[in-house]
Amino acid sequence: MDQKNTAMSQVTRAAAAVSIGVVWALLPCRLLYSALLVAVMSNGVGEGAVVMALFAAGSGVLLLEVVFCCWQARGYGYGCAAMPQAD
Repeated sequence: MDQKNTAMSQVTRAAAAVSIGVVWALLPCRLLYSALLVAVMSNGVGEGAVVMALFAAGSGVLLLEVVFCCWQARGYGYGCAAMPQAD
């Protein structure tokens, strides 16, 4: 019975994580929607794809910087450009 409850709680936690992820993905991101609007207003499909690719590249760089800052804050990384290094 104890193993059954443990398995059920793991399934419940997994279902909760998936549902939170779905809700998170459906939340509007103003920056993304503004990039989509610029892509839609471009002169063609190719230009719209370039706009979205540039948005993805810029967002990816910033997200990686956040990851490196978190690693540095936890003592795993080599530091990041956004955080001053202590002497």
